[in-house]
Amino acid sequence: MTSVLVVDDDPTLLRLIETVLHSAGLEVASRDTGEAALRAAHALPDCAVLGTGLDHSGALAAARLCRAIRADRCTADIPILLLTEQGRGLDAAAAFDAGADDCLARPFTAQDLLSRIETLTLSGKPFPVRATPPATASPPSRGSPRPPATQATGATAGLIRASGPLAADHVHQSQ
Repeated sequence: MTSVLVVDDDPTLLRLIETVLHSAGLEVASRDTGEAALRAAHALPDCAVLGTGLDHSGALAAARLCRAIRADRCTADIPILLLTEQGRGLDAAAAFDAGADDCLARPFTAQDLLSRIETLTLSGKPFPVRATPPATASPPSRGSPRPPATQATGATAGLIRASGPLAADHVHQSQ
C-alpha cells in the first residue's frame, strides 16, 4: 500500500486531505508541525505532501522543512509535493529551489492531488477518486450520482475545489 506523509498546521485541511487519500486506498500519516514531520519522515513514506501554512510561519517554514528532508541522507529520496497558495507565499520556482519534486497550487481538486501523488510515487496504477462509501451500500452504478464528500467551511473553504464531471467526488467550496 502506498504511504503518504501529510503535513499542515490547518486541522481542517489536514482532515480533508486525509479523507481524500484514505478513500483512494492510501495509507496516511498526518502531522501538524515541521518537527513532527521530520521525525515521521524517518518511517520513509512513499511521498510527502507539505502545506505552506506550516508552523504559522507560512511558506518559509514549508521550504525549510523541504530542505531539511532533503538534507538528511535517510529521507533525501522521499518525493515531496508542496502545496502552494496562488498569489502568496511560496511560488513554484521557490518550491523547486527548496527541493520539492512537484507543487500544487490551492485551490485544487481531489483528482489533481491524487494524480500528483500517483506520479511522484510511480505506482503505475491510478488511485480512485471516490466519496467515502456508505457502510452497507453497494458501489454506485455507472452514471449514478455519488454522495458528496465533506463540505469545507470557513478559512479552509476553497482550498480544495470542485470542478468538472468529478464534482461529487471533491470537497466543495461553500458559498
